[in-house]
Amino acid sequence: MQTASATTEFIYDYAGRRVSSWLSPNNFGDEGRIYWDGQQVAYRANDGTTYFDHQDTLGTERMRTNYAGSVGSSYVSLPWGDGYSATVNSSGADQDNAHFAGLERDAESGTEHAQFRNYTSRQGRWLSPDPYTGSYDLTNPQSMNRYAYVLNNPMSMLDPSGLVVICDETGCHDCDSDDTACASKGGDCVANGTEGCITASNPGTATSLQPTPSAPSSGSSGAPNNGFKAKVCSAIPSGRTQGASGGLGGVGSVGGGGELVFNYNSGQVSAFGFGGVQVGWNGGASGSIYTGFVYGLNSSNSNYSGGFTGFNVGDGLGIFGASSSGGLTGGTGGLAPNGAVTAGGISLGGGLLGGLAGGATATNYTNPLQLGKLWAFDPLDALLYAARQLCN
Repeated sequence: MQTASATTEFIYDYAGRRVSSWLSPNNFGDEGRIYWDGQQVAYRANDGTTYFDHQDTLGTERMRTNYAGSVGSSYVSLPWGDGYSATVNSSGADQDNAHFAGLERDAESGTEHAQFRNYTSRQGRWLSPDPYTGSYDLTNPQSMNRYAYVLNNPMSMLDPSGLVVICDETGCHDCDSDDTACASKGGDCVANGTEGCITASNPGTATSLQPTPSAPSSGSSGAPNNGFKAKVCSAIPSGRTQGASGGLGGVGSVGGGGELVFNYNSGQVSAFGFGGVQVGWNGGASGSIYTGFVYGLNSSNSNYSGGFTGFNVGDGLGIFGASSSGGLTGGTGGLAPNGAVTAGGISLGGGLLGGLAGGATATNYTNPLQLGKLWAFDPLDALLYAARQLCN
């Protein structure tokens, strides 16, 4: 940058963040920024003092302090970045121009600069339309407004690139339990499409949510791929179970069995044993083989251990469903399904006395016995495993 008195050179890192500025021709260091895990944590002013940054969960600057803990400056602003005011106790503490949501503030124009366009906090809008056609989402009409900042939800979202919003579970999509993709299950993740989620259990910071922006593709068709992809990926199970079980009893029964669980996220194959009780008609003695899909598995299948509450019903051919819970060891209150891991499918079997049988079940599963990866996958498993890799 050329001025009447000097030339200022700016140095940026691989992610496009400014790290320092230098005055030519003497190569005098004018100021510097210090990052940790992608987040700016400190600023070195041209008076030689280092000030530490204190930001809210969306990366908006709220305070800067020196090494002794004294407040050099503090900042107040409204959700859109409007109503901005600063209390400056030390002039060096207010030299850094990163203020609202991690964006660079231009004092001359009063706008904030993202990598691909400028934002005006006075109007709460971008000054140019979104150039990234991949951010259209027909399920969210707000995405059709190409000037809107973060889908008009600045309390929960941010957009450091000017292309793709970073969102929370209420404004966009929840995360799956394996923390790999936006889905309908709930959880915390840095995810594809929306690039990151802020949730109640993980309010996050600008550190974990800072994406590496990608330039818009000139060949993009403009299809609403973000929302559509999330919906498709949420429908793909995280694994499959197959097993055999048996039980003894009439109206009430006890039983047990074993299962193999095939994980579509990691390829892990695990064996489990289980035992439990059933309230319902069991036909005196019964046995069945079954298979079904599982949602919510982590990469090691370890969260398939513990309690499950479910049901089964059938006469020869039947169906079953189950959800993780406190199981038999959780007491009466622990039998309520929590939905963290769910399974459902079909069974083939029968009872000694014949006829329709089934009822409500409460079981507990052992810890997994790990049997390796991918070796027992059938063609359908291989297809769904490949689909999950694309989603992840």
